[in-house]
Amino acid sequence: MYKKILLVLVLIISSIITTNLPVLAQSNPDALCVFPAQYNVAKDKVWTITFNREIDPSDSLEDYIQVSDSHDNLIGVTSAFASDGMSITVTPPVGGYVPNQTYVLNIYKGLKYKTGELISQSAKMEFSIANNVSVPPLTVSESCYQEINDPIKTVP
Repeated sequence: MYKKILLVLVLIISSIITTNLPVLAQSNPDALCVFPAQYNVAKDKVWTITFNREIDPSDSLEDYIQVSDSHDNLIGVTSAFASDGMSITVTPPVGGYVPNQTYVLNIYKGLKYKTGELISQSAKMEFSIANNVSVPPLTVSESCYQEINDPIKTVP
């Protein structure tokens, strides 16, 4: 009888441990993907965000793609779908960004792929504007999560 009880306990403990392993291995969907900060960016910089799948063009980009200043004030940028269906361009405000200021480009989760799947993780990239100097285009090709490939890159 003692052996049967011990066997049942071992089976219960084993099933609890193996049942929880996949949960422990999952990534945190609320985690924020942070890309390396960019410095000395031209005040008229146009960012291009390229995904590895087509984005649903019926989504309102202003809800998911935003730029804010160092005081969390939203900046009046214009986001638009590129002709390839997989990219979004972010055009600076009229007159450009303010020199010597820092901004954050935010990509919020919930943006839809054309398949109906939602992007499940938000991302951000801080960037600082140069003091009225021209700088060559910079490409960020680091992938932060599977859903986005070459998530933020520049447009020459």
